[in-house]
Amino acid sequence: MNKARTFQPDLVVEATAVCDRQCAGCYAPNVISREAPTEILVRRPDLFLVPATLQAALQSHLQQRSTPIRIVGIRGGEPTRHPHLTDILSALRSNTDAAIYLETHGRWLLSDTPNTELLTALAAHHAIVKLSFDRMHGLAADELRDLTRRLSQSGVAWCVAITEQDEAAFSNTRATCSWIDDNRLFYQPKVSSAAAL
Repeated sequence: MNKARTFQPDLVVEATAVCDRQCAGCYAPNVISREAPTEILVRRPDLFLVPATLQAALQSHLQQRSTPIRIVGIRGGEPTRHPHLTDILSALRSNTDAAIYLETHGRWLLSDTPNTELLTALAAHHAIVKLSFDRMHGLAADELRDLTRRLSQSGVAWCVAITEQDEAAFSNTRATCSWIDDNRLFYQPKVSSAAAL
């Protein structure tokens, strides 16, 4: 058995259905677009979570909940495609002390001009960037190293999720990023349908 943990959030926040990649094997019901997120928001606001709606839902949910929320996962589509992701982070942090994980393919960090406003908000809200690294997402090991370096330089905590169909495939992918400590890794068994997400 590998030493990697599995990821079990208490609350999943679907920030947007928009993604800028079409990864082979992805079962999330995404709307694929490389168009500017602000332009998509104008035409299709239904594809984006409204931060005020999240704020109200959290307050209601937390009043009915008997146990605290320990882990929150922000997902999508690709959550960094949400033009108001920093407001979602603020809503979560103002309502819970939970560990907040931003689940992302991370390619937005490879840009010559990464989103510094988002990086600042992630650090300020003590959010953890959970990078997807597996055959499906197609990120190379040297790109992963660059992403983690950029996050560390920005003061943003990070971890890596390896999603593979079984432990043998996980071990093969894990070997390509052996420089990452086991305590920064999650093993996510690959699902075969959107319902299992």
